[in-house]
Amino acid sequence: MRKGKHLCEIYLVDNRQSLVESMKDRFRNNLKYALKVFSSSEPLVRELKKQSFQIKRTRILVYVLRPGTSIDELEFEVLDIIKEIKDISSEINLIIVADNLESEASRKLSASPAFTFFQNNDNAMLKITNHVMGLISKDNLERKYLSLRQSVFVFVIFVFTVLFLSLALYFLMPQYF
Repeated sequence: MRKGKHLCEIYLVDNRQSLVESMKDRFRNNLKYALKVFSSSEPLVRELKKQSFQIKRTRILVYVLRPGTSIDELEFEVLDIIKEIKDISSEINLIIVADNLESEASRKLSASPAFTFFQNNDNAMLKITNHVMGLISKDNLERKYLSLRQSVFVFVIFVFTVLFLSLALYFLMPQYF
């Protein structure tokens, strides 16, 4: 595979390695997905700082929280990391996966519009896969829409140019019309 030809980059931060094998199984097509696994957020942040975000592609971060994360740990572990990642690149889509959270922490995560939150249960992998596919589809539609707008703009400019030249020739050389 040539470097940089995949549709989507998926970053997985999972310190317990609970979703790593199922994510590798779901996103094993190297031509479409680049799955990068991290055990903590520090190597992820270093990796993101090194990357160039010039190439438009879907970038998704799946962050798996430790079980029993309290509201204080949530403030430090997740919300600060999310702010730092969004400062690096605002185009990264975030998915938070957690199980056995305190109710206040769960409520705070569910209420935030900055990312998508899933409980880690039997359906978590299916929800993650569907959400990733939806984000890829959304980004592809946006790219195609922009391409269509550019094509229509070029066509309109061409039509007006032909009309202008036709009118100019009509007034300059009426004997040919």
